[in-house]
Amino acid sequence: MDSAMLNLMTEEHTLGNFVNGSFTPLAWNRMVHDFNQRTNLSFTKVHLQNRLKVLKRQYLTYQTLANKSGWGWDCTRNIPTAGDPSDWEAVIAENPAYAKCRDKAFPAYQAIEFLSGKATATGKHGFTSMMDIDDVRSTSSSSPATQKLDMESLGKNLEDINDANSTSPTPTP
Repeated sequence: MDSAMLNLMTEEHTLGNFVNGSFTPLAWNRMVHDFNQRTNLSFTKVHLQNRLKVLKRQYLTYQTLANKSGWGWDCTRNIPTAGDPSDWEAVIAENPAYAKCRDKAFPAYQAIEFLSGKATATGKHGFTSMMDIDDVRSTSSSSPATQKLDMESLGKNLEDINDANSTSPTPTP
């Protein structure tokens, strides 16, 4: 069932029917129709969207492990691999949800990676306009240490935006 859905989504993506991070209405209509024909089921667009959300959540769990330093992805077994087998105990202690990734294959990994464009939103770096600027932190994958936001560069970026806005022609009604 997942493979039929992901194959259809990959086809529509390849045809250019995936715009600004989502499928076009035409693509959804075709995917629902073709999916139901191939599987003899009666799914709706909402069913397919929800299943895709579930697969993306699973993908994020597997991707987090595969992208850890010293880890990788076994394309044959469809599981993350640790450089040292003892690393599994450490990551499972960190997050018990990782335990299922040790032996349970996730064959949708590469299809979801393709559909996500390796840019799946996690909300990890999100903040609100109501947060105190001193509380905003920036992290880097190359440096796990948390650093204060560089106020000088932030001010410079805001000046650049303001300059661009002030030089933009004002539309006349």
